[in-house]
Amino acid sequence: MQTLYKQNGQLLFQWGSTHEYNYDDWPLNVRYNGQDRGLDREYRVGLVGGVGRSDGWLTVPTIGSGLYRVTVEGCDLSGTGSHTCRQGWTNPLYINF
Repeated sequence: MQTLYKQNGQLLFQWGSTHEYNYDDWPLNVRYNGQDRGLDREYRVGLVGGVGRSDGWLTVPTIGSGLYRVTVEGCDLSGTGSHTCRQGWTNPLYINF
């Protein structure tokens, strides 16, 4: 399940549950009007409220009115900081903001 919606002038994204998988880290991929504009973020479990090991919600960074594309991927982190992402990226969601 995923939802992407506008609320109080913000863009919110919610996902869950990954069932038997649970993750340490959630890279977020954001495209604005089809372009990479430096909006991607990475959210660590326990460091950001709303982000859990198998689901979460967060405020998507925005830079103005336009079409946003959002997707997330659950990853585990090794001791060296490398990522293991077993399920791949979610299907993208699109919204005019």
